Amino acid sequence: MLYLFASGAWAAGGRPMTTDDATLTNARSCQVESYFQHAHRDGQLWLLPACNPTGNYELTAGALLDAPADAANALQYTLQGKWVWPQGMDTVNHFASIGASGGAFYLDTLHNGPSAWSSVFAYVPLTVRWTDTVQTHFNLGWNRDLLGEHDDLTYAAALSHDLGNDYSVFVELYGVGRAPPFAQSGGAVLLLQGSLQLDATFGRPINSSWRDSIFSVGIEWYPPAQW
Repeated sequence: MLYLFASGAWAAGGRPMTTDDATLTNARSCQVESYFQHAHRDGQLWLLPACNPTGNYELTAGALLDAPADAANALQYTLQGKWVWPQGMDTVNHFASIGASGGAFYLDTLHNGPSAWSSVFAYVPLTVRWTDTVQTHFNLGWNRDLLGEHDDLTYAAALSHDLGNDYSVFVELYGVGRAPPFAQSGGAVLLLQGSLQLDATFGRPINSSWRDSIFSVGIEWYPPAQW
């Protein structure tokens, strides 16, 4: 999933990248992604369960706890759907795959502040597999800020490389509107026969101070088909 800017953070899934790939979670199963993200004077905890009930689409319903140092804590909830073509278990064997995704965020401040739908978004993910270990991923989309009442273009591009069956690294660039884009890199390791993932990322806006850097660590569980 591609996570749009929510409370100052890029908000969707497919950890560890922010750029979404054109794949779905395991068919007839659910996954759980959770990670902590730290930025200057701000910390965020994400929990993002997602299910693929039939093998043809993915649904996500998640939550974010945002704890800035100079503002009230806030909860944000997200709903998102995703479809990918070609469909089926052999999607990853194709040279390229493309999809469509859309969703919304609901903002609920914890200290008696206003609650409201804060944004809606849609984007197209594209994945190109150059070799068995090297892939590029592209996202192009739209975000409607319902509180600020304005629209923005969203974009992302990533290069990922599998170092083996259980290790991968990536670099990416992503942004919203005319704001400076973010550059980020990271990696992941798979455990328990590929059903558990540990990952970490580090990045910052282009031409910004190192104090604006963002660091995250995450854990994800991807069980096989459950029904």
